[in-house]
Amino acid sequence: MRRLSVSLLLAWGLLTGLHANAADLPTADPAEVGLSLERLARIDKAMAAYVQDGKLAGVTFAIMRRGKLAYLRMEGAADIEAGKPLARDTVFRIHSMTKPIAAAAAMILIEEGRLKLTDKVSDYIPEFANTQVFVGGKAGAPELAPLETPITVYQLLTHMSGMTAPGFFETPVTEIYEAANLWDHAAPLEVFAKKAAALPLAAQPGATYDYGISTDILGRVIEVASGMTFDAFLKARILDPLGMTDTGFIVPQEKRERFATAYKHDENGVLTSAADRNPAIRWTPQDKLFLGGGGLVSTVDDYLRFAQMMLNGGQLNGARILSRKTVELMTTSQVPYEKLASFHQFMPGYGIGLGFGVLDDVTATKRLGSKGEYFWSGAANTFFLVDPQEELIAILLTQFYPFAAYSLQEELRTLTYQAIDD
Repeated sequence: MRRLSVSLLLAWGLLTGLHANAADLPTADPAEVGLSLERLARIDKAMAAYVQDGKLAGVTFAIMRRGKLAYLRMEGAADIEAGKPLARDTVFRIHSMTKPIAAAAAMILIEEGRLKLTDKVSDYIPEFANTQVFVGGKAGAPELAPLETPITVYQLLTHMSGMTAPGFFETPVTEIYEAANLWDHAAPLEVFAKKAAALPLAAQPGATYDYGISTDILGRVIEVASGMTFDAFLKARILDPLGMTDTGFIVPQEKRERFATAYKHDENGVLTSAADRNPAIRWTPQDKLFLGGGGLVSTVDDYLRFAQMMLNGGQLNGARILSRKTVELMTTSQVPYEKLASFHQFMPGYGIGLGFGVLDDVTATKRLGSKGEYFWSGAANTFFLVDPQEELIAILLTQFYPFAAYSLQEELRTLTYQAIDD
């Protein structure tokens, strides 16, 4: 593949003019914020290798420290066939990196007294009062039991609701979910939620962590509590105030040229379009299903704004989104470790906050990091982390399926932390 790369270092990044809102993200020489230019070059080499070896079409990597953008690299293509390089304003599917933004939206309503963590989900979606729990049998003949306790908003935020989804683990309940046609993108979130309420839970609420559709249902709770559609609430209360102008559930026609192609490997290991991974109407004006668990698209600058808002204790450039105490609660582990077995298969040493994974035990991770660091990731191999101790944000964006095909998340951490030089 023809090599297509851009590396922005030092104040030179301001002169490229690659993004209209770049002034919202102050820049700095790496040394000014305690990063080694020589060590940052290791990121250049690692990202270039992924593209040159045909593992990824392209990858964007950025680091902010002490409130300033000190490293940004775009390596490879947004679209191989068109020969279109990644740019600073390339639009990416961020999938589950939607979850922290949805969590922030819920916490806005909690701060305003329109929602409580202890509220029953059935107070907002009555159908969940009759949801049952799978206790045995097969997908075609399940044995069900009634709820022992109601599902709460808190359990949606911590993935402790008992709701599941097809993904890492196949069970009779995930088979039931697959057969239910939940993800009909021609129907709105209200329809999704009512269908989901008719499906059995994989476990009683509060019993165990299960990475499923909890945050999608949270989106419907936000709609009912706010009196606004989920997409409209995000736009009014988070995206517009932060200047996240390229983040949303739809990619309008005038931005389609900037929308990166998603890739997978064919049977010969060659990168090919992964259009089959998503419904044809996804992210088009015909899409009506706006999911809190994985519906947004965004850009590197936009998501850095969200992350910096969190690192700043809930505000950015004069826009107060959340209080500092709310951010502290969101980024504190909430779930007993004995209930996180499935999560710890992938992320040992991490706990679950409200919308984020939170690093509790650095030694257990066998990776570089800091206690209190928080993160999340997305299905197309997008990742970000925020480290309050180091005043550090790092983000990696690419468009490749399946998730975790490579050790990109671990490399993000290692390459970021090894560059610290103070």
